[in-house]
Amino acid sequence: MSTIPEVITAKHCGMTVFAFSLITNACVLDYDSEVEANHEEVVETGRKREPLLKKFVSRIVQRMAEQRRID
Repeated sequence: MSTIPEVITAKHCGMTVFAFSLITNACVLDYDSEVEANHEEVVETGRKREPLLKKFVSRIVQRMAEQRRID
């Protein structure tokens, strides 16, 4: 949730910013609901998606490096 102030600060410093988020659990909007968000669900989803995120971030970094060589 801290992405917004970090991006504002980075842009203020003249930095180019790229951000992404991994949704790790459902949002519980109904206070009367018996469903609760829990840390274990967040950790489990993160572990399941780790290979996909590694691949994604590696590709982004590779393309950024390629773009810098072109520029």
